[in-house]
Amino acid sequence: MTINQSATRKEPRTVYLVRHGQTGLNRTGYIRGHANPPLDTHGEDQAHEVGRVLARVRPVKIASSPLARAVQTAGAVAEAAHLVTSVDQRLIDRDFGQWTGFLEAKVAALWGTAASAPGVETDDSIVQRAMPALEDAADAAEAGPVVLVTHDAVIRALLVSLSPAAAGIELPTGCLSVLTRSGGEWTVVSIGQSAAAALEDEGGTGDDRGQ
Repeated sequence: MTINQSATRKEPRTVYLVRHGQTGLNRTGYIRGHANPPLDTHGEDQAHEVGRVLARVRPVKIASSPLARAVQTAGAVAEAAHLVTSVDQRLIDRDFGQWTGFLEAKVAALWGTAASAPGVETDDSIVQRAMPALEDAADAAEAGPVVLVTHDAVIRALLVSLSPAAAGIELPTGCLSVLTRSGGEWTVVSIGQSAAAALEDEGGTGDDRGQ
């Protein structure tokens, strides 16, 4: 995926789904859910990389999950793009209930996946609350792209609901996925590209933000 302003402007309804930067719980394999850890140093670097990339497409709106890791990432994007962020509760991470804070590998060993453990919010529930947020973002994207900063569980559930082939694709922290909507139909343009790779596509890591 090459991100540039002219390509984006050809699609009047472009939405960038951004996974927040890394936290200590991501790094050590613990389930985050509604826990609220901040970005670690690497996560802050990832957030600034995402900001540098997305500033080049001149987003018109940035919204995030209410959790600190997403708010911090969205803040870095907003700073680079000279915008302010809004918080959308519909973008919050999956509710893992009693399993929040457990080692993900241990829960998966018991139930196949952490998402399959009893009492965990289902993919259907995530889509039911997050898809309206995605549709609202597309409605707001007439003048330029909209950025939604959220979590792997939310991004994955949305992508799979639109394109089942997206199941199983890795979504690392700080990654970008691009969707477009035209005539009410969604297209998954790209999934899970790192900001660093997007910067390389743009020809380096200079500070030319196109604005």
